[in-house]
Amino acid sequence: MAARHGVVDGAPIDWPARAARAEQTVAALQAQLDQLAQARQALAPLERRYDEFPQVLLLLVPELQSSGMLTNLLGFVEQLVAEYAQHPGLAQGETGPQLRLQILQQVRATIVQQLNYLRPPEPAVSAGRAKPAEANSPTT
Repeated sequence: MAARHGVVDGAPIDWPARAARAEQTVAALQAQLDQLAQARQALAPLERRYDEFPQVLLLLVPELQSSGMLTNLLGFVEQLVAEYAQHPGLAQGETGPQLRLQILQQVRATIVQQLNYLRPPEPAVSAGRAKPAEANSPTT
């Protein structure tokens, strides 16, 4: 029992000292929890603003598509995905950051889909044929 409580040579256990150390440990843990709660509270408005950002991007896709800037938006979103993938909450398995990363990935997929839709299909050219369909194709 002495070894379990950290006493040597059968000396009496100093219960008040052990209780004081336990209280110090609890106080240190509580301070860490308070610090974490403050950090999360400070992060909450930023996370709410982030939630609005993908919605704005999705609204901009048709406008940027018509102005030819969709490729630039794709680069920007890919950079956001790479940066957000480093969010500490992802490593801890938090659902909020995971959901936000999935939304950003969906925005990226939507832009890629739009870009693929805009690209004209490669015409199959046979040896003896010209491409008469070009004269009748609409411009985008």
